[in-house]
Amino acid sequence: MKQRAMKNSVSVIVPNFNRVDQLKCCLHSILHQSHSVLEVIIIDDFSEEWVYNKILKVVEEFRGEGLNIVVDRNFRNLGANFSRNRGIDLAQGDFIAFIDSDDAWLPQKLEIQLKAIEDRSNKTSSFILSATGRYRVDENGSIVCIQSSLKKLSLNSILSSNFIGSLSSVLVHREALLAVGGFDEQLGAGQDWDLYIRLCEKVDFVNVPDPLLIYVDHQGQRITLNSRKRLQSHLRIYARHIRPYGVRELDIHKIYEIFAEDYQGLGNKNRTEHFLALSLANSFPFRVLGKLLYYPIRIWLCCFGAQDIRMKRYERYAKLLRRQKYKDIQYFNETQYKIMKILNSDSRM
Repeated sequence: MKQRAMKNSVSVIVPNFNRVDQLKCCLHSILHQSHSVLEVIIIDDFSEEWVYNKILKVVEEFRGEGLNIVVDRNFRNLGANFSRNRGIDLAQGDFIAFIDSDDAWLPQKLEIQLKAIEDRSNKTSSFILSATGRYRVDENGSIVCIQSSLKKLSLNSILSSNFIGSLSSVLVHREALLAVGGFDEQLGAGQDWDLYIRLCEKVDFVNVPDPLLIYVDHQGQRITLNSRKRLQSHLRIYARHIRPYGVRELDIHKIYEIFAEDYQGLGNKNRTEHFLALSLANSFPFRVLGKLLYYPIRIWLCCFGAQDIRMKRYERYAKLLRRQKYKDIQYFNETQYKIMKILNSDSRM
């Protein structure tokens, strides 16, 4: 039987496929945490052989720096969810921290989270799920927006939208993950949302709104493929969780907008307009008139066309960023410099 580690120890799980330079940056941010980790478990999802050999060299460099790294390689390409589940099986820590190999943490990320968790643990005996705010950056490291939420976790709130967001901000009791069976390996996208839904009634949620994650947004990669995976996964989540709960109980317009964006990415004009009309008709303050407004909105969309939903989302990010910069431009510039320094840290190795 595997020996368990001491209380509040952290195992970091990093799924990786064909990444070397980004992995260096990710490991650098883990190495320089103010709260040291018990272990870093890299699950390689059958990278190309020459890439995998480079990854092993990177691992040896960081082991030389004092980072305890376990490497496990899938026998074929099995996906990030299988890799995360494999990492959970191997982990010895009390807590699991997930991070994608192209993301990075600020140095005090784990320390701040664990302190907030400790404060909550004095008031509850439940498992803990914690998440932080994040800096959303583009592939060049420029801040797209600063995202955080003050929402409380409930079945209603998490079914309405994935307000927690990226797994790379999450710190969660390993036993809680085992209790819900880990990740659904059939999902090609939305695995974080599905997990939070299944966890929500088994955990206490500790929200740390401070942006302590640098989340790299690959905006332009494989939009059609991603839309297909997203749609299939969102339909599965809808059928499994949302429909049985009842859409009348939820802030449903956000879910309809997700479907509209997925269909638009696939070029399906009819389904895009259908779900966008449902989204607009069910948004505040029109929801009480939703059924009456659907057809006028649908006719309007048919005549004038739907705007690019994804582009509008990034326009909202830009608008939010302008407000955030306006509040304290000096702080913003210092933060941008700090982020660029972290994302370029792999060049030091």
